[in-house]
Amino acid sequence: MIFVLIRDITYASTIATSELITKYNVQFILGFYLIQIIAAPFQAAYSDHSCRRKSLIFAFTIITISHGLLCLAVNYGVVYLILSLVLSGLLGNSVPICIAGLMDIDYLRNVKKLMVVFSITLAVAWIIYEYGLYLVGTFNFLIFTTACCFTCIFLAVFMFKDPRDKDPSPKRFNFSLELKGISNILRQRWLFLVVKGYLFTEIVYFTLFYYHVLESTKLMLLLVVTAYSVGYIIGTIITMYLNLSLYISVRTGLLSALLCVCLLLLGSFLKAGFVFFIVLSGLLSLAYGIMDPCIYTFIGVNQPAHMRGKVFGVVDSTDNLSEMTTSIIFLLVKPSISIMRVIAIILLILSYFYFKESFKKHSFEN
Repeated sequence: MIFVLIRDITYASTIATSELITKYNVQFILGFYLIQIIAAPFQAAYSDHSCRRKSLIFAFTIITISHGLLCLAVNYGVVYLILSLVLSGLLGNSVPICIAGLMDIDYLRNVKKLMVVFSITLAVAWIIYEYGLYLVGTFNFLIFTTACCFTCIFLAVFMFKDPRDKDPSPKRFNFSLELKGISNILRQRWLFLVVKGYLFTEIVYFTLFYYHVLESTKLMLLLVVTAYSVGYIIGTIITMYLNLSLYISVRTGLLSALLCVCLLLLGSFLKAGFVFFIVLSGLLSLAYGIMDPCIYTFIGVNQPAHMRGKVFGVVDSTDNLSEMTTSIIFLLVKPSISIMRVIAIILLILSYFYFKESFKKHSFEN
């Protein structure tokens, strides 16, 4: 979980530093997302082929170097920023390796609780990042996160136990075969429907979140991040202790999110105040906290060990695609908040039917 926490903090600080350094941050950020979308499944696939431990050591070594370059970029310019973005996007995709590694260690004992803890880690990372920037500033926070990356390397070398270290695949890594394997993943209709539904729900989440962030002052921003993060954590705890099937949990979270977006849209027309939007944003995030761990669980438990890296690499690429889409919406299209909330309602309704069809086609529980 520490690996996920540090990677998410470094990921956010990479975006923030890019926005700070150059007026061309739009192109750089979109390029960063695009590199990750392409590279993440292949880097995670290599962990299927060799072992998670070695892959984590390599990924965090790259992330450490990349973050060191970010520190240089703050003082010495764009060239170091470009090197950092390319390195991190191409070879620093550690999150899908972490998820696959977690499932390898605790497979089918209580995967949902494992994914709950993983999801909580994501929310905690956002809190540490936003409050860290606010309290110590960008450069000092970069120094802190670079030091944390060294800690991850140490933990991966000396603490992380991977059963496949003793039994790696005898075959050499073959790029074309892995590409074929990734393509075959998306040919599984149940998985393709889940990925498409997940993409739409993430676009909704990120667009609504960033609208509130962009409209906020520095102090209000901390309140927005706190509301989203705390709501998400509460939602994950609820889903851990409710004895519901994965499908019921996903459906409950999705319908709750749909209700929240409808109320947010109504609030736009009624000129509701900031407190109204903060409360509803927290409830929206709570709905996602109920839904997301169950989506990850559903995907993971239906995959053999030698495919989990690739599958979660595809999921990570989907996550990056949703953030890239959000960036394009905000930086290039710039629709009004009311229009975006209408689109959000449509996307959530489509997602509901995608998930329903997917669970019907392939599920280990009803």
